Amino acid sequence: MENTKELWDGIWSSESKSLQEHIFDMEKGKKGTVWKGIYKIIKEHFDNINQLHVVELGAGCGYMSALMAKMVHKVSMIDYSDSAIEQSKAFFNSLGISNVEYINANALNLPDCLCNSYDVSMSFGLAEHFQNNDRKIVIKSHFDLLKQNGLSFISVPNQHCLPYQIWKKKRELLNKWDVGLEIPYSRKEFKSICNELNINTYSFIGSSFLSSLNYIFPFNTWKRSLIKRIVPNYYQRIDLIKPEISTPIDSYLGYAIVLCGTKTGC
Repeated sequence: MENTKELWDGIWSSESKSLQEHIFDMEKGKKGTVWKGIYKIIKEHFDNINQLHVVELGAGCGYMSALMAKMVHKVSMIDYSDSAIEQSKAFFNSLGISNVEYINANALNLPDCLCNSYDVSMSFGLAEHFQNNDRKIVIKSHFDLLKQNGLSFISVPNQHCLPYQIWKKKRELLNKWDVGLEIPYSRKEFKSICNELNINTYSFIGSSFLSSLNYIFPFNTWKRSLIKRIVPNYYQRIDLIKPEISTPIDSYLGYAIVLCGTKTGC
C-alpha cells in the first residue's frame, strides 16, 4: 500500500482515542527508555534547554513534542496531513500548550525558509514509510532543518527486533496491516546513510527490548485490559504507569532504534 497524503488523512481522521487516552499514552512515553535517552542527551549537549527551538517531522498527534514544549522555548510541528495537524492542535490546546506552531509541509520537499532554523529535529515513526533513495532524503531533511551543532533524533522500527517482525508479518498475512509501506531500519543502514551525508557524530538508543516481547506475548496488553475493567477511570490513573525496564541490548534488539546525530561542519 503506497503512502500518500490521502492515506494518512484517512488514518488520522478515523482516530478514535479519547483525549484522556492520548494524555495517558504521552505520560507512558515519558517513562519509556527512548524519552529518557533523548532527555539525557539534550541535557548534556545544550547549556540552556529553555531557549531551544524544536521541530518534529511527520508529527501526528505529537506526544514527544508535547513533552518537549513543557521545557523548551518553542516547538514546531511539520506534517502534510491536514487531519494529523487538526489532531495535534486539539491535543496541544487541551494541554494548554501555546508555544507551538503548525506547518503543513512534505518532509521530502521542505521549504528553504525552514532550513538551518532549529536546535533539535526529531521524528517518531516517519522514516520507515519511505523506500529507495527517499529513505536517505528523509534523513537528510532532519539535518537540513538544524542549526550548526544541532541534534537530530530519528526513531524507527528496528529491523532486528524479532517480536516486531513476527507481529508485522502476522498482520500482513491476515490483511490487517493498514498503515501503508513500512520498512524497518538497521544500524548498518543508518551508518551508511550517515556516511553519505557526512554525519560523523552519532550514536543509538533504543526502546525497551523487554517491552517489545509484548508483540508476541501480549501479557501487558491482557493485564491492561483486565485493569481497565477493574479500575474506574483507568486512563486518568497516571500513577499506574510503570517505568520501562532498560537493558544493554535495547538499541540492538528493541522495537525502536533511534539515530541520535549532531550536525557539524559547513
